[in-house]
Amino acid sequence: MGRRNQNRPPKKPRISVPDFPTVDNCDPNDPTMYAVWALVGLPGQNGAPLPLPVKILRLVSRRLWDAGFRYHPELRTIKYRKPRVGDPHFLSNPGTWVPIDDPEPGEEAAKKLSPEQKAQLRERFGLDDDPPKPKVPGPPKTAPDEKVPYLRKDGTTVMVTPSQARRWAAAKRARKEAGK
Repeated sequence: MGRRNQNRPPKKPRISVPDFPTVDNCDPNDPTMYAVWALVGLPGQNGAPLPLPVKILRLVSRRLWDAGFRYHPELRTIKYRKPRVGDPHFLSNPGTWVPIDDPEPGEEAAKKLSPEQKAQLRERFGLDDDPPKPKVPGPPKTAPDEKVPYLRKDGTTVMVTPSQARRWAAAKRARKEAGK
């Protein structure tokens, strides 16, 4: 391959998988996203949690917004529970809507354990009361001519040498400090 291909950033995948819509990752102030999470696992639906592609659900959300519908968390009485791995054929199970105060399935089982059983579980899985402090990795070790990805301000990624990346990051920090 020629030198030109070595400097070219990696290709972006053609298909992007969106996040599964939940109340946590949908913006309640965005007309195209505020109701998408509520349109999963609709009543009477069998086979899959999403009745339509997310792009279409965003259009439906926009239509609901334009019609005057708004989300009021204080009036919410149900929540969506994703299908569990143990459910029959979890890939085609649409999940369920349960009362908002219904505890998660694992929480009840954990509350029923005795202190001795909890201690055995902590010991078996290496869970201490004082979790270890995370190790902060040092700078990656790269060969002098090896390229590393660098994220630009516009969101694109370019391949640069480690020294270029350090200089650009230092310049970015200096601009931030000057702007304070």
